[in-house]
Amino acid sequence: MNGRCPVALAPPWPVALSALLACAACATKKPATASIDVSRIRHIAVLPFAGPGGPAVANEFIRELLAAGLSVSQSADEADAVLSGNVTDYRSNNKLMVYLGQSTLVNGAGQTLTASNPVVSTSGAPLNAKGSLFGLPNAQVVFIQSSVNVVAHLSHRSSGRVLWSDEFGYEGIDLATASQAAVDQLMQSFFRAIPRPAPPATVIRGRPPR
Repeated sequence: MNGRCPVALAPPWPVALSALLACAACATKKPATASIDVSRIRHIAVLPFAGPGGPAVANEFIRELLAAGLSVSQSADEADAVLSGNVTDYRSNNKLMVYLGQSTLVNGAGQTLTASNPVVSTSGAPLNAKGSLFGLPNAQVVFIQSSVNVVAHLSHRSSGRVLWSDEFGYEGIDLATASQAAVDQLMQSFFRAIPRPAPPATVIRGRPPR
């Protein structure tokens, strides 16, 4: 032995730190989310819609989807995507009356007003007609105003990803008309996100040779 003390070699800290950071980066790297081919969605499960009027709105969606050539069911087991939502407004209680000619009305403050051909709501409006039969014998019902507002979502069945979502409200003469118009507008938005099925090819048969 030469009598010298052994000298410990310093570890290569820069190299070790670089390797540690590289491993940490590898550990936190997330796999890329697989894209969904929406053109392959052809079987849709329509779940019951929540809220008043939910069954009527769900049936209207089923009618529109079938008319577009898609397969529809009420079970998500074999569907490509699931359509669900809720009805946030479903009212048909706003009756409007029209009075032809000059009409005398009394507002909530007790003031008498004269108006020409006024349209008055009979469901809690601040204006009320004065006298017999809403103030005039020639009062006529114009329409019963109905309103429907629908929120809908389409989710991929296997991944749960939301593929489409929209909301639309409509006011019509009755609930059936308002529901149909609201769903029709939503389906136009739906088919901007989900391609319509291609129509079946038309086969033209020629005359057999003589």
